[in-house]
Amino acid sequence: MTSFVAIDFETATAHRDSACAVGLAACYGGRVVLSRTYLIRPPRPQFTFTRVHGLGWKDVKDAPDFAELWPVLRTWIGGAAFLAAHNARFDRGVLNACCSRYRLRPPRTSFTCTVQLARAQWGIHPTSLPEVCRWLCIPLRHHDAGADALACAQVVLAAHAAGWRWGRRRKRLTRRVSARATARTAFQHRWTMNPTMPCTVLDDLARITVSRSGRRRELPRSELRRGAPTSDDKPSVDDSN
Repeated sequence: MTSFVAIDFETATAHRDSACAVGLAACYGGRVVLSRTYLIRPPRPQFTFTRVHGLGWKDVKDAPDFAELWPVLRTWIGGAAFLAAHNARFDRGVLNACCSRYRLRPPRTSFTCTVQLARAQWGIHPTSLPEVCRWLCIPLRHHDAGADALACAQVVLAAHAAGWRWGRRRKRLTRRVSARATARTAFQHRWTMNPTMPCTVLDDLARITVSRSGRRRELPRSELRRGAPTSDDKPSVDDSN
């Protein structure tokens, strides 16, 4: 699998250049090989999002500013084929705004958004990070930059295991997914993440995309049960991807 880095920023205020923490998770060979969290001293001491991530000025006043941390971040980003982020527009905006403020050249590495990926691969709605992680049984401590980046990386790895490939353009045609294929893919990932999970009827797998406009229909329960694996099925997950 192509190497990539998942990235997540937390900001002090609504200003995009007010990054106060960044989490990174590097993936190589289909697994997370390294993850880190760095505190960042924003250019202003005002904090309005403390209630969201728990960070305040006293936590970051002695941390490096973005320009001082940039050589470290550039090392992480430079070797990645792509960056992954949940709601990539936000994290890309923070990265570019911070680079602009300190007159740094922003990286040209492309972003993959796991919001769009989760919708396209599994038809998950809503697609907040907690909802996607709940659907895939991925542990999450939300709004901790390092934990969010790690969870984002695991979403990409799960999508790769389900057949998604970075750089492959999807045809804009109607994509119908059978109940059996949908249930089997999610069951395999859930079994990997939580082997003790009771494997009964997977009613939440009934949501499938049936048109390019994103409309969904719910399958009859009997049809879903015919496709869903039973508690005796122990799928063999292909780790070769």
